[in-house]
Amino acid sequence: RASLMTKFALVSAKEALIDAGLGGSPGCLDGFPAGVASGVTHGSLAYSCDFHRGIVLEGGAGASPALFSDSVLNASTGSISLAFSARGPAHTLIGGSAVGLQAIGLGAGLVRSGVIRVCIVSCAEVMEEISINAYSRFAHLKKMDGSSKKAGFVAGEGAGALVIESLEDAVSRGAHPVAEVAGWSFRTAGSIRDGLADAVRASLKMSGMERTDVRHIISGANGGPSDVDEAEGLGKAIAHGATVVSLKGYIGEGFGASS
Repeated sequence: RASLMTKFALVSAKEALIDAGLGGSPGCLDGFPAGVASGVTHGSLAYSCDFHRGIVLEGGAGASPALFSDSVLNASTGSISLAFSARGPAHTLIGGSAVGLQAIGLGAGLVRSGVIRVCIVSCAEVMEEISINAYSRFAHLKKMDGSSKKAGFVAGEGAGALVIESLEDAVSRGAHPVAEVAGWSFRTAGSIRDGLADAVRASLKMSGMERTDVRHIISGANGGPSDVDEAEGLGKAIAHGATVVSLKGYIGEGFGASS
């Protein structure tokens, strides 16, 4: 009965928990101070449309309980919390293609503050017919027939999840950390170029790094017109010589799920 987006989120969270050595079975976090932070862009639009269609056509009697639970944007967050008994804070961030990074920052902040010891960070995205149609009408999608060189992105879908905890907790459990979240920062005002440059500088300062320490950058470039702004912003904040790659040329623009 769950939407495809919620299924994506649940599977990715389970795989992340297994990889972290925390089990991954239903209720595996019961009694453990754990929370969830999710990043969402569109949500389960098909469920939302069907739910509201019933209300429009039939009034209150047409509000289907079977559709409602996945028609809201925090559906995947709640499902992960319930499935694995993560009884701590459960937050859903709504945003564009950077919302996955924002969710990582939120999860790291919750762990660092001591509110929880483990945070599942999850982002999932499903490209529904209605969203594909909307992006097509605004000419945001890349035409794949070779007839146009106009900028645009290729739609993608899927999910990704991380388990964030302190290094001490991970080592004490015998887990093998794959990365450190050393610094993060976000900007929502001003131009993309200047906002990105400011966010990168603040992240480097938080992590105790210099602009010359950066050797590799995973970019959010997706083939759209904002790629130029991103390149200029990175150029202002990072010393020349770092390699820059984007995964979205391989997996498509999955918004939070591909950030």
